[in-house]
Amino acid sequence: MIRIFNLPEERQPLLRDISARHINKLVCLEGLVKSMGEVLPKLTMATWECKRCGNHYKTMQSQDHKNPPSICECSSRDFRLLAEESEFVDHQRLGVQEPLEELKGSEQATNMEIVLMKDLVNKILPGDRAKVTGIIRLKPPQKGGLVYGRYLEAIHLDETAKEFEEVEISKEEEEEIRKIASQPDVYDKLIRSIAPNIYGHELVKEAVVLQLFGGIRKTLPGDNKTRGNIHVLLVGEPGMAKSMILQAVHKIAPKSIYTAGKTTTGAG
Repeated sequence: MIRIFNLPEERQPLLRDISARHINKLVCLEGLVKSMGEVLPKLTMATWECKRCGNHYKTMQSQDHKNPPSICECSSRDFRLLAEESEFVDHQRLGVQEPLEELKGSEQATNMEIVLMKDLVNKILPGDRAKVTGIIRLKPPQKGGLVYGRYLEAIHLDETAKEFEEVEISKEEEEEIRKIASQPDVYDKLIRSIAPNIYGHELVKEAVVLQLFGGIRKTLPGDNKTRGNIHVLLVGEPGMAKSMILQAVHKIAPKSIYTAGKTTTGAG
């Protein structure tokens, strides 16, 4: 199967800009994976058996519904699907949401259903950000309505942001990290490394460092558990470099989303 990607900019619309003019067109969409379905077999080449005479027929399945033969040589139209003699491919559905930093004001994030098949399944996980190249398809309306749904039939998947655990560290980088960790003033160095162009704010930078490293999940007496996540609330007058510090952290963290204004609640 041909995998097409790296489309020109005019073929990379925002999720919210997808409209009727994109139906059956090749586009590239970028978004955050918020849900992932299980991998299921999808019928691609069906083998049918005539219930009257036992003749076998093979038909390609290109739509969302089964496509049996129209009629048998014995003039019968009654067929039985032989699943064990048919061909299947892996099939998976994803729910993708547009990046939150592209929202304005109180806008709600637009969602799109992505259909993955064959070798594209299980390539990414919920929370990952990816660019998906594919064709916009229509979903039949419910109960004979006139309004159709839509989904993207993917032909290429490119992960643009990985989970922290998946960041690859070379042996040279690991040696350098262990060397820095063994230094007695490593804690102060980490604090000074946060937005070094901003003078002062050592307490704020210390809080940010602790948040980046995170805490330890603990099990208390009575089987009560506390999470290791650390949350920081910065409060201050305008012009106190709060946003600049957060933007500096955003460049450091392997996976982060910087938002400002009303979209902060949506990011949370």
